[in-house]
Amino acid sequence: MFDPFIAPSGTLLGLLQRGRGDGTLHALAAPRPEALAALNHCVVSDPRHDWQVENRSLYYARLYLDLDGGIEEIERHLGDPDDHTDTDDSRTGLALSVLGHLASYGRDDALALLRRYAATGANWAWALDELALRDDDAGLRSLALPVLGRFPATEEGTAALAAAVRDSFEPRPWRLWADDPREAVGAR
Repeated sequence: MFDPFIAPSGTLLGLLQRGRGDGTLHALAAPRPEALAALNHCVVSDPRHDWQVENRSLYYARLYLDLDGGIEEIERHLGDPDDHTDTDDSRTGLALSVLGHLASYGRDDALALLRRYAATGANWAWALDELALRDDDAGLRSLALPVLGRFPATEEGTAALAAAVRDSFEPRPWRLWADDPREAVGAR
């Protein structure tokens, strides 16, 4: 567990970090660049003390929509070289969940970023679970080779693949891939 820095409660950043409703009101009243900077800070530097019991992804996603905010900072965060050295879910989980909500609201840029991250990112399983709820079958099928390619065709790789399937929250992609006629996909 980590102890995040929380800004004073009277600041816009502090209100957004705490996930309070008046944070949204203050963000909408603030200059847009200031509000987006505070929002981006919250999403890429998860302010929650325990990410497993505090949910803020929908709160932040709706604020992105209200502010017509871009996802460039999230993309930069997910593409950071630290992604492959600091693989803890808490580093990217909030950003991936926010992208999932944005995708469910029809943001194609969020859906595309989730797909790219599922194919190349360290926390690919979380991204795949977000996509399982929001992507169409064609989008999920396109990820079969990059995801399955993470698991070598060895005894250890097969065991790791079985564990990944077992530990997934959403089985939809795995079921689609099991029915895929391609030897490199369905047979695995």
